[in-house]
Amino acid sequence: MQVEISSDPYEATETVDEACDKDFDGVTNVEDNCPNTSNSGQEDADTDGIGDVCDPDNTVYGYIKDIEGAAIEDVTVEIVRVNCGDVISVVVSTNALGYYSSGALESGYTYFVSPRKLLYSFAFRPVTIPQTEIRSYDFTASISEE
Repeated sequence: MQVEISSDPYEATETVDEACDKDFDGVTNVEDNCPNTSNSGQEDADTDGIGDVCDPDNTVYGYIKDIEGAAIEDVTVEIVRVNCGDVISVVVSTNALGYYSSGALESGYTYFVSPRKLLYSFAFRPVTIPQTEIRSYDFTASISEE
């Protein structure tokens, strides 16, 4: 559906396509929580209405896959911050697509993102909140020798 908008009959008419999908993620701009960056799942960990892939505040997200690129479901992802000797952590799990996210992180600290699952091994990654560059913290699992 297209709607024509004009405040004056002598001015140019602007056409707005309500079914437009500027980022080609399958979600129209009107409904998209991140209309300039593709995010077909519309993930929004902190439920602030801004999709995780373009959320500038306290959201950490990513995908966990095996070395063949297949998603790994039910991986425990611990997001840890050491504060005056106390360990503060947020624990989330991956979904069927291997996706995890958390929007419950306090600004001004560095956290360590550490996935865990029996028979797999992962590296950990540091992330400082707020992020200077919004990006996905993805992991590729290797088979553990233990």
